[in-house]
Amino acid sequence: MRAFITGGGGFVGSATARALIARGDETLSVDTMSGATDPKALAGLPKSGRFAAVKADAGDRVMMSALLREYRPDCVVHMAGPKPDMGAGEAARARYEAMLGLLEAVRTYMSSAHAKPDFKLVVASSDRVFRPLGAADAAFDDFTPYDSATPDGAAEASCALLAKAWGRSFNIPVVMTHSPQVYGPWQCKTALLPGVIRQALSGGPIALDDGETVRDWLHVADLANGLVAAAARGAPGATYLFGARSERRVLDVVLAICTLLDAKRPRADGQSYAAAIQSSEDLVGVGLRFGADPTHAEQELNWRAQYGLHLGLSELVDWVLSQSGAPARKPIKPELQPAAQAAE
Repeated sequence: MRAFITGGGGFVGSATARALIARGDETLSVDTMSGATDPKALAGLPKSGRFAAVKADAGDRVMMSALLREYRPDCVVHMAGPKPDMGAGEAARARYEAMLGLLEAVRTYMSSAHAKPDFKLVVASSDRVFRPLGAADAAFDDFTPYDSATPDGAAEASCALLAKAWGRSFNIPVVMTHSPQVYGPWQCKTALLPGVIRQALSGGPIALDDGETVRDWLHVADLANGLVAAAARGAPGATYLFGARSERRVLDVVLAICTLLDAKRPRADGQSYAAAIQSSEDLVGVGLRFGADPTHAEQELNWRAQYGLHLGLSELVDWVLSQSGAPARKPIKPELQPAAQAAE
């Protein structure tokens, strides 16, 4: 397969590039290489032959059209997003412009003699497009309507609807995907879990604003494999939700990280890192729940999350320690060592 990835230098994009290369696929990464991107995330991939990277904006229709015509991909996996420091309005505009520019470029590509006959456009989105669940509600599925109350979620939903409309109106084979809370190596250092680990290692308080919120936690390698499966086997017009069936409170996940840090890099004073957690209990949104039912993706794409949460968190902690120059120490409590098993 010959894949074209927008946002390929980012957290999920670089993981998807690695997954494609591991399969033997040819991959072109397109990214502005600004904001949350880290050039090191792609440093281990070959710079010739099966992998190439281009610095470009997914919203630049002329550039995207030229790249598509030259590269002739079998699929485009779109995950380009706004910079982390953008305000709500600017971020929404950036998302929309990137989606619209790419859709128009794909439309031009498909009407040309250069297009591959089984071409697909895979759009990667999140579960923020949905209304939060009640405690007894069934998890989100492929038929859950978009109903976000947050600016970022509404912007994602508008892009998803735009992609679906272009697909129906102009016969573009769009495959829509949504994922829950994603974590893993190469995540932006200001993201929730890497931020918690770095706050803990700094010796300061661990600020936690939404500890009671329940989320499904999906390792980035599992999401990357899901996106590759959607590109290879997804049905045009279909929607797939990826999930690990691992709903946990944010507070419980942070406590698990503290336990791992206690074992891997104990504090000098002998106390647990959990003692530094400071929660805010008067914020809007506390106690929300997000959870996805991945049955459709499991059955139709032959995909399933492989990482158990404990193993995934342990890997993330090790990665942050290696990036911070603070290698993991030998655990002082052997019973706290992470179990090396993945969920089936």
